[in-house]
Amino acid sequence: MEALTLFLAAIAVLVVFASRPVYGLTAYLALLLLYPDYLRASLGSVDISACRIVVVALLLRCATDPMVMRRFHWKTLDTCVLLSMFIFSLTLAFTTPFEVWLENRTGFFMDTFLVYLACRFVVADRESFVVLAKGIAIMTVFLAIHGINETFTGQSLYMGLGQYCPWAPTKGMGYQTRFDLNRAMGPSGETIMFGLTFAASVPLIWQLRLEHGLWGRLGHILALFGVLGVVSTVSSGPLLALLVTGFVLVLQRFKSLVVPTLILAVVGCVAIEMLSNRHFYYVLADFTMDGESGWYRARLIDVAILKLPEYWAHGYGFGDPGWGPLIDERPRSDGVNDFIIHAVLYGIFGLGIYVITISQAIAGTIRSYRRAATSWLKSLDWGLCASLVGLLAAFWSVSLFGQTVSFFYFLLGLHGAVASSKRATHAFYPAQAAHRWIAPSVGLRPPNIPSAIGREAVS
Repeated sequence: MEALTLFLAAIAVLVVFASRPVYGLTAYLALLLLYPDYLRASLGSVDISACRIVVVALLLRCATDPMVMRRFHWKTLDTCVLLSMFIFSLTLAFTTPFEVWLENRTGFFMDTFLVYLACRFVVADRESFVVLAKGIAIMTVFLAIHGINETFTGQSLYMGLGQYCPWAPTKGMGYQTRFDLNRAMGPSGETIMFGLTFAASVPLIWQLRLEHGLWGRLGHILALFGVLGVVSTVSSGPLLALLVTGFVLVLQRFKSLVVPTLILAVVGCVAIEMLSNRHFYYVLADFTMDGESGWYRARLIDVAILKLPEYWAHGYGFGDPGWGPLIDERPRSDGVNDFIIHAVLYGIFGLGIYVITISQAIAGTIRSYRRAATSWLKSLDWGLCASLVGLLAAFWSVSLFGQTVSFFYFLLGLHGAVASSKRATHAFYPAQAAHRWIAPSVGLRPPNIPSAIGREAVS
């Protein structure tokens, strides 16, 4: 399988250097979503994935393109993501041998910050986003059909490939069942990660409904395939992310209900804390498909708070914190909470910068929404927030790993692409009018196209 991995990476690298950067990023996403990340090529003592090879090539391609570099503007979210990389690495150095730390951080940096940076370089206008959305939509159709087939037949194109995984030879070998249905795993070999990728993709595909012609007419149907993909996993975490994402998308039509909804959610949690003999997250756990796993997730939060004095400074690193006996007497700890995982790995400072980064991503798109001159950009801002909020809702019961981590940082990169700073607005203009141009400051229009904004209704 090493030969196949290198062959596919070579094809993607060829696309990167032979075409526009947006098609190179699309090729990267194709490998990320369709090809198992655990199929690695050995370079000495290091196992490297095809995606890592391609993202490095893509950044080199961008760095040598004057047009790409000229339109790139550093933003607050970029600083937050870079700072998070530094804090994650620094705190982990206290708990991890140097050789292990260096190898792990190198791979992590390539899977996260380089993916984020590639997205920031490439996605600079409406045209580039639409190209990516179309590519993701096509991949989603294939993956959703494959997932549904897995659910009902237990057959997969990726079955048996787990034997080539260096760290988990049984990956993807056998299905978990729920309600007498197989829980689809797709190329990642992980049910929950497979479903979360679908849930995060739905708002991106949904944006295609605003395009002209065939893609606009197919936008609703293509988004439905993303929903089917989530359903095929028969998993509470992805389903929760999808429901929250869908609810936020609907709220765009009822903007006056946003603040009351937030207030109601906070008041509800406080009321449960005051009136119930259980914490509010135990009540939320009752809505999962598996009551036992829901209870475990709630109990994990209790133990994480109880043990905070032991790991707040720099975490436990990659070692097992030994919480299993305190939760349900299992021999190992299962960190099914993305926020707790960050605290366990990097301590309270790592968790803090992680929360700040996500908050900045949401804040940037909110500012962009308020300043957006076109209904298309407003819809994109709202959809990106919906996607991220949906993932946040799922993070209390799942932790990201594998290919989904890279897709999450790609999503953050999209947030950075549309984000408006306090000093400047980088608005996406209609592709047919501005092609690949972004206004570098508030109120400035591209030369020779004074009616670019007016062609779309201002909402």
